[in-house]
Amino acid sequence: MSAFEATAYGPREAVADWLRANDIDPCDVPLDAHISIEPLTLGGDRCIRYTAVVRDEGHVRYDPQRRGPASEQRIAVLKADPPADVLIDGSTGD
Repeated sequence: MSAFEATAYGPREAVADWLRANDIDPCDVPLDAHISIEPLTLGGDRCIRYTAVVRDEGHVRYDPQRRGPASEQRIAVLKADPPADVLIDGSTGD
C-alpha cells in the first residue's frame, strides 16, 4: 500500500498520524473503515468511534460469514482534534 494513498477522510499518512495521536493503531483501521467523532454520553468530552480489525495473538481474525477480516466497533477518547487535511464526521471543522 502506497504511503500516498488517499482515504475517504484525507491523505493516508495524515489520517494515520492523527489516529496515532489518539492512541489508535492505524494498522487496525482499514482504509475503508468508518470513523466519526461523537460526544460522550457523560461530560463534555468527545470520542472517536471507528471500525477496527479483530486480532488474535497478533493475527487478523478471519470472518467466514463476511469472507474477510473480522471487524468490530471501537471507541477511544478524543485527545487531539484532526488536522485541517483530515475531515472526520463530527469534527469541529464540519
